[in-house]
Amino acid sequence: MQYTKQQVIDYLVARGDADKAAKAEADLPAVVDTDSDPELLARLDVQPEDLMGTHPPGPAGLGGQAGLGDADRLAGPGEGLES
Repeated sequence: MQYTKQQVIDYLVARGDADKAAKAEADLPAVVDTDSDPELLARLDVQPEDLMGTHPPGPAGLGGQAGLGDADRLAGPGEGLES
């Protein structure tokens, strides 16, 4: 699987790990191929599943899967985006 450096950085920032995000910025190539060099992500404590959306950071209980399409479901009564 291939991921851009920016995808890895964005994931690290989203989980609150600014130090590792800075390390990723400095150390990673423009494209990270997890098949040919799995250690690149492992050094940053990132698993490929994290970047695939299986374990992204997000609101507790939602598994990080909340998106714009979920605004009505997440909003309280009368607070939805669509009227």
